[in-house]
Amino acid sequence: MLKRIPIRDILRASHATALRLLSTLLTLGFGIIGSRMLGPENFGAYVSIFAVAGLVSVATSVGLPALLQREYAASRGSGDRSGLKPLVQGLAVINGLIVAAMLVSIALRAWATAIVLAYCLLGNLAGLLGSLFIAHERVLLASWIASVVKPLCAIAALVVLALLATPGYLLPLIAQIIGVTAAGAVLLLLWRGEPLTNAKRAFRVAWWSNEHPPIVKAGLIFAGTQLLINLTTQVDI
Repeated sequence: MLKRIPIRDILRASHATALRLLSTLLTLGFGIIGSRMLGPENFGAYVSIFAVAGLVSVATSVGLPALLQREYAASRGSGDRSGLKPLVQGLAVINGLIVAAMLVSIALRAWATAIVLAYCLLGNLAGLLGSLFIAHERVLLASWIASVVKPLCAIAALVVLALLATPGYLLPLIAQIIGVTAAGAVLLLLWRGEPLTNAKRAFRVAWWSNEHPPIVKAGLIFAGTQLLINLTTQVDI
C-alpha cells in the first residue's frame, strides 16, 4: 500500500520559499504601480535615492539588530544576559545620532536627507523588534510581517499618496516609511515576550567595560558583510 503523501510536511518545508516568492512579487508590484502612477522619471529618481537609503540603513545599524538576535537567543538558554547591555547601549547611541542628524537636516530644510534618515531610524527599530521575535523562535510570524505586511502597507500608502499629492520621487520613500511603521506597530501589538521596558537596566551599568570591545567588533563584522552585499547589489542596479 502506498504511504499517504505528507502534505503537511511538504507545506511546512515550502513555506519559507513561498513567502520569499510572495515578497518578491509584492516588491515587483510596488515598482509597477509606482512607475505607472508617478512616471518613469520620478520613480527612477526614487530607485536611486532608495538605493542610498538602503546602504545608509545597513551602515547605521552597525549589525546590532542581527547581533542582538543571536545574543538574546543564547542568553535564553544560559541565563547570562550581561552581553545584552552593551548592545542596548549601542543601539541607543546610534539611533540617537540618527535622530540628531535628522533634526539638523530638518532645520537646514534638507528634506530628502531627513526622509532618508527617518526611513533608516524606523527601519532599525522595526528590524530590532523583528530580531527579538526571531530570538523567541517566532520566525514565521516575523517573516510574514516583514515580507507581506510591510510591502502591502507600502503599496496601499503609495496609491493613496499618488492620488492625493503631487507626483514626486519622495512619495515612494514616504510610502516605504509608512510600511515600515505599520510593520513595527504590528510587531508591538503582537509582542508576547519579556517586556521591552527591561531594556532600561542597560542604562544603569558602565558605558564602557571589557564586554564592549567584543560586541563592537562582532557588530562591525556583521555590518561590514551586509554592507558589501548591499553595495554590490545596488551598484548592479
